[in-house]
Amino acid sequence: MLRSMPRIIAVLVCATVLAAPQQAPPASVPSDAPPKFQRMDPAIRPGERVSFPMLTPWVRGTQLKTFEPGKVYVFEVFTTTCSHCEEHFDLVCELVRAFTPRGVTFISVTNEKAPVVQAWLQKPGKDAAVTWSVACDPAEVVTARWQNGTFRNFTPRFFVVKDGVLQWIGHPNMSEKPLQQIVDGTWDLQSERDEFTVDSLMNRANALIDMVMKRCKQSGDWQPLFDALDDVIEKMPERAGTLQAQRVMAMIGPADRVDAGYAYGRALLKAYAKDPRTLRALARGTLSLSAVRRRDLDFALEAAQAADAVDGGTDPKSLDTLAMAHFARGDRDKAIDCMERALKLEAERKFIKQYQRTLAKYRADPAVPMPPFNPAAKPAEPAPHPAGEEDGHDH
Repeated sequence: MLRSMPRIIAVLVCATVLAAPQQAPPASVPSDAPPKFQRMDPAIRPGERVSFPMLTPWVRGTQLKTFEPGKVYVFEVFTTTCSHCEEHFDLVCELVRAFTPRGVTFISVTNEKAPVVQAWLQKPGKDAAVTWSVACDPAEVVTARWQNGTFRNFTPRFFVVKDGVLQWIGHPNMSEKPLQQIVDGTWDLQSERDEFTVDSLMNRANALIDMVMKRCKQSGDWQPLFDALDDVIEKMPERAGTLQAQRVMAMIGPADRVDAGYAYGRALLKAYAKDPRTLRALARGTLSLSAVRRRDLDFALEAAQAADAVDGGTDPKSLDTLAMAHFARGDRDKAIDCMERALKLEAERKFIKQYQRTLAKYRADPAVPMPPFNPAAKPAEPAPHPAGEEDGHDH
């Protein structure tokens, strides 16, 4: 049924979409067909067997060369000059304190030279705090073999290994629950592998879509974007709803097919009535993307309420989205209530902090309904991906 969903939706709205006026590209802009999306699994993902990386020198701790059977290892990829790494330094310290007594070995890896790392360790608060191993990787073995193949590169980053097999890859602020389950022996490696693979494919797909959007911005012709989305949807049925939501955002935004876009969006509300991820993407994109020409607050609220209903009021992501919809409509009390419930349910520290900031904003700011028309919207501005889902909310 999922694979046939895009065809069903296309039948519902195809005539409306194609009826919208097209603008021919200037002669100076090539009108090449958009590149086709190639479905390709990441070269590295959970479940892959890896060898212990040859790291040298070790600035702190005893040099290790092999994995000890049954033991859990956490490799943190970082640099001493990365502001984001510094922001999460205290979190890494906390995780080390919590999991080292449970047999987890932490190793921070940087491509910098030893004198640079030694100088960093001599900074106030670093020497005593860094109780785990720190090793240099000037050849960038870890980056080349582990990180580059994921299609999702950022720092700081954790790679968790047990028995020579990658168990989890991600940001430290999302690592507590996976680490707990890996240590406890309750980790579902196959499910993590499947989800990671789809997320990595979506990252590649979004990179291609962004490239096509830039071309469309130059030409003024947005049909290549819709063609590219159709191509990706056919090859990524697991995320068809999210990709269809991107189509809606393009239509109500830079492509300036607003009426057709909302007609398409309402077809999605019915077709994906049991898919909270898609429903949230429709709501959040309508409310938050700067390129949206006309914000249909009723549509956004309907999508947010539908997502929350599917989740039974127990998913903080849907409650956060519903709070956003209420606040946009000027109902601060309902927004605050939803955010308070989201905070009680959220377990990931990253989102706890995010929700705390949002709740503080709702409590401090008057809730003024969003105007239906967005005077700041720019006709040629590319429509970003719906906020909050692919970048962390759902993984």
